Amino acid sequence: IVFDALDLRLAKEAKKITQAHPPSQFDLDTGRLSMRSEPGEPVTPAPGNGSTTHIVVDLRGKEVSTNATETNKPYSLFTRLTGLPLVEVQLPGAISTFMLARTLTYQDEPWRFDMFGGSRATRGNT
Repeated sequence: IVFDALDLRLAKEAKKITQAHPPSQFDLDTGRLSMRSEPGEPVTPAPGNGSTTHIVVDLRGKEVSTNATETNKPYSLFTRLTGLPLVEVQLPGAISTFMLARTLTYQDEPWRFDMFGGSRATRGNT
């Protein structure tokens, strides 16, 4: 395991940080159970269940774009399980270790760069 300065700071100040910014709360068991169905009989989620609010922010946490007002949002298992929006950081260039070892403030909450991206956080073959 490689720890960078951000990881070390977060570990050292974990109590202070979590007191100022409590972790998001969600019930994964309830979300998982809501997806159960009889074998071979999948059930379509209720309208809006898992609809993703996709927000793009810049390096300072300022919103660049959002689909918040759209009525036909894409489905996301992450959103269905957590109820959290998908927040993507618009980077000025290629992904680097330096960029991933940073935080930004969005809606008065600290966000880690390396917690963003998912499948979008892959390097191209250029």
